[in-house]
Amino acid sequence: MFTRQDLRESFSVVDEGPVGYYFFQHKLPKATYSYSLKTALDRDVLTVSEDANDRKFAAEILDQAPPWLSPSTPDIYTLANNEYGFTHAIAVPSTYHACLKGQLESKRGKLFLCMPIYQCEFSGEETESEFKEMMTRMVPVFRWRRDASPKLKVYFDNPRIGSGAGKNG
Repeated sequence: MFTRQDLRESFSVVDEGPVGYYFFQHKLPKATYSYSLKTALDRDVLTVSEDANDRKFAAEILDQAPPWLSPSTPDIYTLANNEYGFTHAIAVPSTYHACLKGQLESKRGKLFLCMPIYQCEFSGEETESEFKEMMTRMVPVFRWRRDASPKLKVYFDNPRIGSGAGKNG
């Protein structure tokens, strides 16, 4: 469980919201990342936005997370209608992301990153490496004002020359 003091070690300004909510930012030369964290004894849930400081929507993402999240795989859950058009959110355990690493490493064990997504972007069956690759190269998950980036898998087979993607695609 993160405390305000824990967050103040890494962020200069930490605002408190309703009980258990913290809001803070990380300003870089080309972007500002807005963080929203909801703490509890059994887990901490975090959302990050690169292009919007929308505390209300961030809190909605965190509040709609299911009460039980898998400590080893992603969980996808439905979001209520919102101005950004996202249909779902994906919650991933701390091994799938690098948020709050560094000074706060010892507190990350039960930290889940919750990101608003379009249903077509993730299946929920991604491995850690596949998720990290998609997050850094294909789906700008921290940009809440984005178009959908559908996940496609392609299967091909050429029996004449004996090549193809194999049985699993």
